[in-house]
Amino acid sequence: MNLTRLTSMSNADLSKRIALSLVVSFLLLTTTVGITMVLMASSENHQVAEKTRALVRTAIEGYEASLSQFSVDYFNWTAVLEATERRDVEWLYENVGVAADLTDYDQDAIVISTPEGEALYGWTTGGGSVPRTDIFPAAVLSDLFKRLDAIDPNSKGVAIAYAEIDQSVWMFGATRMAPNEGPIGMLDTAMNRGVIAYRMDDDAIAPIAEMVLVEGLSLTTTPPRDVEMYPLFGSDGDPVAWMTWDRPAPGSDSLLRVLPAIIAVLGLVAAINYVAGRTVAGGARRIEKALVAARAADVAKGEFLTNMSHELRTPISGIAGVAEVLSLEDLTPDQQEMVQIIAASAHAQMALVEGLMNISRLEADREELAHAPFDPEREVRTVVGLLRPTAAEKEITLSYSAENVPMLMGDAGAFRQIVTNLIGNAVKFTDTGGVDVSLGFTITGDAAAVIVTIADTGPGIPKDQRSRIFERFAQIDGSSTRAKGGSGLGLAISQGLAALMGGTIRVVERPGPGSTFELRMTCDRAEMPMAA
Repeated sequence: MNLTRLTSMSNADLSKRIALSLVVSFLLLTTTVGITMVLMASSENHQVAEKTRALVRTAIEGYEASLSQFSVDYFNWTAVLEATERRDVEWLYENVGVAADLTDYDQDAIVISTPEGEALYGWTTGGGSVPRTDIFPAAVLSDLFKRLDAIDPNSKGVAIAYAEIDQSVWMFGATRMAPNEGPIGMLDTAMNRGVIAYRMDDDAIAPIAEMVLVEGLSLTTTPPRDVEMYPLFGSDGDPVAWMTWDRPAPGSDSLLRVLPAIIAVLGLVAAINYVAGRTVAGGARRIEKALVAARAADVAKGEFLTNMSHELRTPISGIAGVAEVLSLEDLTPDQQEMVQIIAASAHAQMALVEGLMNISRLEADREELAHAPFDPEREVRTVVGLLRPTAAEKEITLSYSAENVPMLMGDAGAFRQIVTNLIGNAVKFTDTGGVDVSLGFTITGDAAAVIVTIADTGPGIPKDQRSRIFERFAQIDGSSTRAKGGSGLGLAISQGLAALMGGTIRVVERPGPGSTFELRMTCDRAEMPMAA
């Protein structure tokens, strides 16, 4: 609709058409924004729920792995094996219970039994070496041992299962008794069994809730409905209990946080429409002025909505973890590619936000570093190992050499972040040749100067640019950096962390192509405990 046609219409017809057009556009905008926000919130809720379920599963599997390892270690005990073979219950009472009291593991019960389920000895938390052979029903032990019998006796395997006993849920780890040394196969496969049990009470569940950051985590033996859950299986393969928790809804929370802003935007649009409609009814000249004003307001509105949409897309960064979990599923190549694109985009956005937060903390002197013993060689070796697949993908070499660096005092996480940034940059900007990483040190009294050198065969850094690369958002070649990815914050953050740890990062002069970065920091040597 142009200005000529507008001026040829009667004020009534013009007002009606303008009013109808504005009402329709407002309704379309409101509907589009509402549907988009609801879909985004629903998608985020679903993705976070999947991520939370994966975290709960990982936490429980960690508990099971810990119990499994402790069971093998505890019953790899020649003296106990011999005592059970000769049915020396008195010796077991005097030694096994004492050993259980001295362990760091929070076991609640220990049972030593024959393969048929006849308990020879039992110990419970706080019960001392009281001769109890009735801690658990024989049927529970017998079912558990059937599960153990399916495991190769030479593998030092452990049967993990759950059972409900007297309205309490127990996690069991059963293994065969074994000598301190030598293969298990040297004994009869029908050897006596050791069982370690862990009561899944509130004290056991609380650390899992803290680890995975979920609310309402609890254990129930009744099949749950309408809640998030993870089953715990018994010896027969059927669930005996379920870990349940409140369904997370971060998308809904995000929607509530931005809802006032959305309402303000829609209110602004409605106000503009109302003013435009009122102005058009006054005449052709006023209509023309109103249209000019409306066009200007529309530009401002578009910019405002663009900025607002950017803010609304920010919560999508929470899908990064879910994308990683999805990538482990059995997806088609196209689906895998889409998940990788989602994860890469989310991680890039999160890296920028984290970078800005780190810079903010550094500038505000709010970055607090730990002062604890750490192993520099292990940290550098770990980072090199994590980046080797990336280097192999680019068909470049990533070598590492190190001296026998002593244990130092400092913040292992900050040191690892610095090294990750430096080696990661070298791998990122090197397309041919390779990256060489070396670790050395010098001793001065009770302190040690750690020196990490990273040399690459990349494009190099012009001499006049070396001083500014440690500034925030500084990039030598904007187009190249955009092609490689990055925000220009990594080196600034690394230099700030290095300064807090009593060190510095510099570019070393070297002949030929490429760049060499040197991290040098002085830390106190950690006091090693005296050997017993």
